[in-house]
Amino acid sequence: MSSPSTQVIPSLSPYYVGNILRLLRLNTEPARLRESRGFSDSINVKILKVIEPITLSVVLQVALLSHDLSDGNEPLIAILKLYDRRFAAGLRAGDYRYKAIQPWDPAHDDAFVALAQSDEASDYSGKDKDGNPIFPGEDWTVAQKEVFLYHQCLELYKAEVEAYHTLKPLQGMDIPELYANVCCLEGESTAAPAVSYLQVSGILLEFIPGFALRDIATHAPEEDWQVICDDAIATIHKIDDLGVLNHDVRIDNVLVRRLSNEETKRDIYKAVFIDFALSEVRGEMSAEDWTVKKCRQDEEGAIGYVMQARLKKRVGSRKKHTEVFPFTYQATGRYRHSEDGYKGPLGFFVRSD
Repeated sequence: MSSPSTQVIPSLSPYYVGNILRLLRLNTEPARLRESRGFSDSINVKILKVIEPITLSVVLQVALLSHDLSDGNEPLIAILKLYDRRFAAGLRAGDYRYKAIQPWDPAHDDAFVALAQSDEASDYSGKDKDGNPIFPGEDWTVAQKEVFLYHQCLELYKAEVEAYHTLKPLQGMDIPELYANVCCLEGESTAAPAVSYLQVSGILLEFIPGFALRDIATHAPEEDWQVICDDAIATIHKIDDLGVLNHDVRIDNVLVRRLSNEETKRDIYKAVFIDFALSEVRGEMSAEDWTVKKCRQDEEGAIGYVMQARLKKRVGSRKKHTEVFPFTYQATGRYRHSEDGYKGPLGFFVRSD
């Protein structure tokens, strides 16, 4: 149960099943789906399900109500991720760096907007003038903390959009397809500068029917576990090949799509990675710095070691010592860190740190 200091007042949230949200499509997303399905600037969606728990963003399963976005007589089902400071429970909960921030109260929005538009806003953006992180202190006002949350959500949104654009060759197969970058409009839209601070940025994504990788023991036969987990690790390598580092690789953030094979009459499975808000793109980073980061993160091990331990625990009590377990992880060594240095596809580097 959430503590009272971080509990959002339910009656204030627009994110409930049955509610209709009005989205404005932004002009920065890939145009393939917009051209093929006829995206208009305004998109109305109906909330079908709230994906819980709500952490850094609000994740909703939605139906697109515009007739030109429908497949036949059925509305297109999609995932809507909104980076809303008001209900970002994971950010408001605080951590070892700052104490929990009180629930959002609309009574403070005027002060928030005034500060966000002022020259002082950068002092509470989460970074100092040299780019070093700063966090709310006990002496910060409510408005200052709201500005901090606004910028944190904006950075998460930008990071996820950049990752999806960088990983465009993998969209629709290894990661969901990015349909559109959007902002959520509540009430009447105006041209006032303050509106941008009250709008909520988000992304509209392909809905992936399936189950979480962590749950393959209850959704897939044992003989498929090795193939599914190996596919997840292979997908990590594809993401790496395109220069993306994900700081939040977890077995909860990998979905498994079940597909039918007409020839074999058996189900086949495809691992699909989701959630790139805590990722970064290499860009101009040096090969040495990138390799060190990759070695320290060990995205591959975050899947391989965790799933191996989880599945062994699941079947260990009924497996004989001579039997082979349904999944065995063999580290590929794509990135290796030893006393001698850091090694990866970009080379070998010796660091004193």
